[in-house]
Amino acid sequence: MTTLRICITGHRWNKIDRALRPQLEASLREAFGTLASREARTTLVCGMAEGTDLVAASVRPREWALEAVLPLPAPTWRRHLAATSDLGDAEEFDRLLPGASVVVLPHRSGPDYAALARYLAETSQVLVAVWDGLAPKPGGTGEVIALARARGARVIVLPTPRA
Repeated sequence: MTTLRICITGHRWNKIDRALRPQLEASLREAFGTLASREARTTLVCGMAEGTDLVAASVRPREWALEAVLPLPAPTWRRHLAATSDLGDAEEFDRLLPGASVVVLPHRSGPDYAALARYLAETSQVLVAVWDGLAPKPGGTGEVIALARARGARVIVLPTPRA
């Protein structure tokens, strides 16, 4: 059986209103449903950041494996989530991580988002992105999309949920 690697990238809660989480969940479920394959073992590759990443990991089909690609060791990344959000992101991370295979990217004093962007773009067969279409920033969603497109990966862009 072949393996299909679907990577997720998208905005965090600073660009998506948390009240729109149900819309984000529905959009991701619909996209994942179109990608479901009986001929391939599917892995969702995810940076495990608050917002799009954790929502995608939570709503992925049950039969899909999860690869958590962390820009810092798991305990440090969890502390980051707890410090940047007070609405359960660290707890969602705690719930999802035990069932995931974990890749910790090389880092120095802080997370290397550019390395994470490259990893997602270089290892994806399909990239699902929740993006507002604005100019790319280093290590951001737009950069992941540009890198994935440059290497010929299939890219599915979902609009950022709006009220």
